[in-house]
Amino acid sequence: MTSSDIVVLGGGPGGYAAALRAAARGQAVTLVEADKVGGTCLHWGCIPSKAMLYVAEVLDSAHHAARLGLDLAVNGVSVEGIGAFREQVVGSLHKGLEGLLRAKRIEIVEGTGTVADDGRTVIVGDQRVSGRALVLATGSKVRSLPGVDVDGRVVITSDEATRLPRVPRRALVIGSGAVGLEFASLWRSLGTPEVTVVEVLERIAPLEDPDLSSQLARTYRRRGITTVAGARVESVKVEGDTARVSLTEGDGSRELEVDTVLVAVGRAPRTGGIGLDALGVVDERGYVTVDQWCRTGADGIYAVGDLLAPPALALAHAGFAEGFLVADVVAGAGASVGSLYHHF
Repeated sequence: MTSSDIVVLGGGPGGYAAALRAAARGQAVTLVEADKVGGTCLHWGCIPSKAMLYVAEVLDSAHHAARLGLDLAVNGVSVEGIGAFREQVVGSLHKGLEGLLRAKRIEIVEGTGTVADDGRTVIVGDQRVSGRALVLATGSKVRSLPGVDVDGRVVITSDEATRLPRVPRRALVIGSGAVGLEFASLWRSLGTPEVTVVEVLERIAPLEDPDLSSQLARTYRRRGITTVAGARVESVKVEGDTARVSLTEGDGSRELEVDTVLVAVGRAPRTGGIGLDALGVVDERGYVTVDQWCRTGADGIYAVGDLLAPPALALAHAGFAEGFLVADVVAGAGASVGSLYHHF
C-alpha cells in the first residue's frame, strides 16, 4: 500500500491544482487518473475548442482584410491541418503538465480508482493508495436528451465535436450554453452554410445577463446563424448521413433536415461506480455536496470541480480555485476565503 498525506482522485484542473498546491505546502501527494492528466478541459473541452476558435478568428480576419488594405485570398479550409494544430497545442500543454507534476514529486497512479469504505483509501487494480485526506475530483461527462441517441457520427456531443473529421453543411445545435454557442460560431466561420441553435428556454445563453443574450442573438443573426428560443426538440431520426429533427415552438411544430446534430445540454457529475454511494456524500442528482471549504459530510473527504452541486460553477477556473482552497485547508495553511457562490 502507498501512503500519502493527500490522495487526489482525478487529474483535471481541480485535481491537479489541489495536487500542485498541496505539494507546494510540503504535503506528500498521490494523484490517481483514469485517462490523461489535464482532464476534459485540456483534452476534450476548453483547450481544443479554443485552439479551433483561434483558427476561426484568423480566418474571419482574413475575410475582412480588404478593409485594412490587404489583398489576401483564402484558398480553402483543411480539417486535417486544423486537427494537427489542435493536437499540437493539446500535446504541448499535456507534456508540460506531466513534467510539472513530476518536478513537484507528485506520484501519479494510472487507472480507474474506487474509494474503499474507509473513505481514505483508493483502490486502483491491485494497488491501494491511502492518505489522511481524500480529494474527489473525477469531473463530469456529457449529458444527452431522452429519446436522442448519440451515434458519434451524425448526432454528436462536444467530445466528438472537437475531433469532427468534417465541416458540417447543415448543423443543428441543441442547447445555447457556452459549448453550443462556441461550436455554432466555429462552424459558421469555417464555412458551414446553415447553422441553427435551438434553446428550450426563452432566450439563448439563458444563464447570462438578458442584455447579453439579446446582443448575442443579434450578432449571430448578422453572421447567418439562426437562433430559435422557446423551442423543444421532440425527436431526432438518423437516416444514412442525415438527421430529421422535429421541433415544437409554442403551438406549432416543424422538421429540419441536417447532417450534424450537436447535443450541448450540459454535463453530469461523474460519481457513479467509484464507491461514493456508501460514503453518503452524493445527493439524489449525483452531485457531491460540500460546505464553503469544499468539505463533504464525511470526515477527511473533500470535493472540487464539476462534481459539486449547483450553484457551484462547472468551469475549469472554478475547479482550479477550489483545488487550491482544499490544499490550503488540508495543510492547515489558514485559507481565509471559502468557495461561496451566489446568484445576483
